[in-house]
Amino acid sequence: MPSPGSAIMVGWAVRCAGPGHRRLPLVDTIEQVALPGGLTLAGLRHALRDAGAVFAFLHGSRTTGSHHPGSDLDVAAWFGRRVGAWEPDLPAGADLLVLDTAGLEVSGRVAQHGILLLDDDPPLRVAWQADRCKRYLDEAHRRADLVTTVLRRG
Repeated sequence: MPSPGSAIMVGWAVRCAGPGHRRLPLVDTIEQVALPGGLTLAGLRHALRDAGAVFAFLHGSRTTGSHHPGSDLDVAAWFGRRVGAWEPDLPAGADLLVLDTAGLEVSGRVAQHGILLLDDDPPLRVAWQADRCKRYLDEAHRRADLVTTVLRRG
């Protein structure tokens, strides 16, 4: 069992564990993710590589089983350079989050709960994911304090 606040590596996949760690109903494998019509994992990987992505994750409602028929597929990718979310030519139905410039709140959730889609540099991805998980979990108490303060104010 990992110690609270640690990032553990399972194969090449990193999962974060920590106080208040919320288990989302993740699918077991990427092949179980319900894709929007016409979208394929191979086509998505090809488009990401063409755009220069180094690693990418699926996240959001389609990875938790909480999607509806019109939901898009949330993709988070790291490029190692500044890229606008509109620049890569991804297939219709995919919505891109650029991890290079994403805030800790969303990138931490991706690092913690995302499903690995593309991994062209595993050591770099593992280092990014472990660092992001650690930083995200280190800030958990501040997020909780903020929520408590806002709720008290009404």
